[in-house]
Amino acid sequence: MLSIGQYFGQEPNEERSERFSRVLPFERTLAARDDGKIVGGAGAFPFELSVPGASVPCAGTTVIGVWPTHRRRGALRAMMRAHLDQAHQLGEPLAALWAS
Repeated sequence: MLSIGQYFGQEPNEERSERFSRVLPFERTLAARDDGKIVGGAGAFPFELSVPGASVPCAGTTVIGVWPTHRRRGALRAMMRAHLDQAHQLGEPLAALWAS
């Protein structure tokens, strides 16, 4: 989880990683790499979103970012493309981000 949490100012610890991995499925995480080193990450919480008259599957975009040394190199764009493609393949017509 350090590959994701480090750009949110979090120090790695086992408890935080365990808690986070219970709600964010590993198969819904992505990594950007440079020479094998993880330089960014993204994830998606699977959930249902209420829309007028229905509830639809949604990819909850979360913890997306890249190291400052790797910004403006296309890594974030590539992860977002992969994230949206994965949502489409899983039958999720929406991806949502609650930015804070």
